[in-house]
Amino acid sequence: MESEGVAKHYSFDDFCCYVLPYRVAHEPLSHWRRTALQRYGHWLDSLNAPQDIARSIAMRYPVRYNAGMTKYPYIMSYEEMDSLQWGTCDDMTAFLTLSLRAIGIPAATDVVKAWANRSSAHCWNVVKDTAGHFVDIGYGPDGKNFVVYKVSKVYRMQYRSPGEEDVTQGYDMPLSDVSFPLDGKNEQAYLCTFNNSRWIPVALASSENGNVTFRNMGRGLLWGDNKIDGYREEGKGIAYLPVVHERGILKPFAAPVILYEGGEIRSHRPVLSDRESVTLHRKYPKSNKIAADVHDSNEVVPGDDYELFYWNDEWCSLGRKTAGHDTLVYVEVPKNALLWLHNHTKGKEERIFTYENGKQIWW
Repeated sequence: MESEGVAKHYSFDDFCCYVLPYRVAHEPLSHWRRTALQRYGHWLDSLNAPQDIARSIAMRYPVRYNAGMTKYPYIMSYEEMDSLQWGTCDDMTAFLTLSLRAIGIPAATDVVKAWANRSSAHCWNVVKDTAGHFVDIGYGPDGKNFVVYKVSKVYRMQYRSPGEEDVTQGYDMPLSDVSFPLDGKNEQAYLCTFNNSRWIPVALASSENGNVTFRNMGRGLLWGDNKIDGYREEGKGIAYLPVVHERGILKPFAAPVILYEGGEIRSHRPVLSDRESVTLHRKYPKSNKIAADVHDSNEVVPGDDYELFYWNDEWCSLGRKTAGHDTLVYVEVPKNALLWLHNHTKGKEERIFTYENGKQIWW
């Protein structure tokens, strides 16, 4: 079922983890190995490098991204994806992973559970090359994996307990450890990033000697020739919040921090005794892809009802206001606070920010 030229480079553990599994997640069972082998097996005769085979299949296989498929109510089988030819990022990576496994190439899906500077998550394929390294595969020209948003953690999905492996360190990007004091009653804690409306856990760590350390956290820079193509007035780093899980809820136990690109860490506990006036123009940063003179719905809109919050172990309101102009002015805002402007009238995109030198800096 696979070429000896490729197989000789892999261990039995590689086979058990990345070829043998009959599912990627919980998709319906099907005869996917037979279908994929008949369609893609010939690539083993014409190409030797597993990553070249993966890229060739990625550029030619039938499943393409369709945002509407996020509303599809069921996980599709391999044959259903092949027939429908539309899918989410999860569907596309599942299809390629199964196709590669069917011809004996170790493959998996790597996942970003939550972007660190916007909403949503992401995933892509990886294959193991003949040197024993995992290579990321995407759906751009030449099968390149393009990443343009901030990454806090990367996990490799596995069809065995515990179901995922932290592989962040395998990507050549700047990383740092982030530590917090943690009382003795909690043995584990999570580190979260903000996902436009709530804090999303992206890392888990165990306490040791009264502290918890989250290893290999992203700083907001990427690997290879990937470049952040995000937003105007965007901060150079990632905002994190440490929490524990108590009685079914996530409870913060320290102030949020910003891990800067250079590795510095700054805590953002609001200074309640030192306040300032802030002038706000937006509830969400403007994309670099939108011209500076083009308006979008994330500006402060006259007539809309807004509410400004600051973080102090929870979101604390600084009051609701109806915008009379294209700016909002709030007085008595605690300095050093992490802020969030919510539009009660309309819209979904909202992002946390700090107020620095008279500007909103987005995180």
